Amino acid sequence: MNIFVVNLILFLITAIKCQQEEYFSSLVQLEKLAVIESEFISKLTAIVDEVSDVDYVRKKLDYWKSEHRALKQDVSKYVANPLNAFGMIKRATADISLLMKRIPSSMANELEPYRIKDSSLTDAVKNLLLVQRIYKLSTNDIARGYLKSRSLGVRMTPHDLYILGNVASNITNEEYFAKKFLELAYEKYKDGHDRRNEIDEKELLMKIANLCERMNDYKCSAFHIKQILLKDPDNSEVTEYAMKIVKLFKEHGGSKISFDHPYDASFEKNGKYSRRKEFELLSDVCRGKLTKNVMEMSRLYCRYVSSTPFTMLAPFKVEEVNIDPYIVIYLNVLSNNEIQSLRNVTIRQTHRNSNKDDDEKSIFDVIRMVSLYDNNNELAARISRRIEDMTGLSVDPMEPLNVENFGVGGPVWEYGKQQKGNKMAMILFYMNDDHMDGYTAFPYLKVRIIPREGSALFWFTLKKSGQSEYGTRFTQCPVLYKSKWIAFKHIYETGQEFKRPCPSSMELVPSSIDDYDNEFF
Repeated sequence: MNIFVVNLILFLITAIKCQQEEYFSSLVQLEKLAVIESEFISKLTAIVDEVSDVDYVRKKLDYWKSEHRALKQDVSKYVANPLNAFGMIKRATADISLLMKRIPSSMANELEPYRIKDSSLTDAVKNLLLVQRIYKLSTNDIARGYLKSRSLGVRMTPHDLYILGNVASNITNEEYFAKKFLELAYEKYKDGHDRRNEIDEKELLMKIANLCERMNDYKCSAFHIKQILLKDPDNSEVTEYAMKIVKLFKEHGGSKISFDHPYDASFEKNGKYSRRKEFELLSDVCRGKLTKNVMEMSRLYCRYVSSTPFTMLAPFKVEEVNIDPYIVIYLNVLSNNEIQSLRNVTIRQTHRNSNKDDDEKSIFDVIRMVSLYDNNNELAARISRRIEDMTGLSVDPMEPLNVENFGVGGPVWEYGKQQKGNKMAMILFYMNDDHMDGYTAFPYLKVRIIPREGSALFWFTLKKSGQSEYGTRFTQCPVLYKSKWIAFKHIYETGQEFKRPCPSSMELVPSSIDDYDNEFF
């Protein structure tokens, strides 16, 4: 078979797989997308002189090339920037769709294999909005390329804002932020910043009006409809919609807002649980707004520990994080070489996993996660022995060491009120600390741990009585910049009978979920 045909088939297979991936929280997937983008630029360069709307396509191609040059200077650094990551996914979805509408269908078909699925763009927007909600970021700051006063060097275009707002409008309970981004897009459009003429003013105004209606702000909806009718008074569709809004305005008033501002809520302890209050608690702890008081902090100490004769010669340095329930940090327990080895094996394994059929993929393939077992990985076995030396507990050799890497917005772990199985404790190793935010938080204890490379966080998930330790329900606060590397392992009750025996008198523990809520909420 002709070598050109073979290469073409291989590339098309790669492009089809590319359409099936998720990208935003996975730096390895974004790096793969960079390769596909390079191929797309070459294809578009080859056909640009044949398209009818050549001025637009040339401007778009120049923009693509400019971004790709910046990307090639340092791929890892470029994709670690969340606004760059969003821009890459937008280019591979909405921007390619825009191009395909402006060129002949025969050429559009040649670009289709490079377009990734729309759900990748939706996931990117969801993660951006999650980060915005938790850290209470300003929409204007994000548009200017600022996250928590840090400049990321990227300004969003009116079309970027339009796409972000439009996608957000189709996500449940995100009307407020969708409206904010679309209003900002319109403001920049009016100021003449839509230099490639990618925004349809009428369509944008109708989307804002519709969001205002969904939020029961009929005065806002009427205002934006009026802007359309001032320029197109004979538009029957808009006139009909205006009559509907006028009717709703008369029935309910101009601003009967049916939602709370996402930043207005605050955590107030009253013994009653709600998801909204739990989210605000998480946000307060991740942002460092809610912390332990001075009296609680004064009870915490640093010390050296040795649980075996071997470690008496080189004891571990431990910092107490919380006394009851027990949470500590072991310092300098992973070497730089061990961290790099764990990273390398994870990257290699992830690339092998990415060749699976789509129905075999899991979310763990997307966020770059591998499980290493003691019986076939000498480093994992060595770390298991070290955990036993640190904690004095037995480690199940069949329980894997899970190594994970995730980017902006990454996965949020939570342990619920009912702990499943007999997992007694957990240890989490930090493999880097050069990312922005990404703390480990125990919201109910008002504890936020700053990752330190090479250290390990240890805590019990069960009381000595065997009941769930609800206070150690935890989460990973979203990463704002770069990516986070961790490894973790569960420790089970089985085999700990003489190492963590049951108390002589049962601990006093809450007897119901309501008791837990009264304690923490």
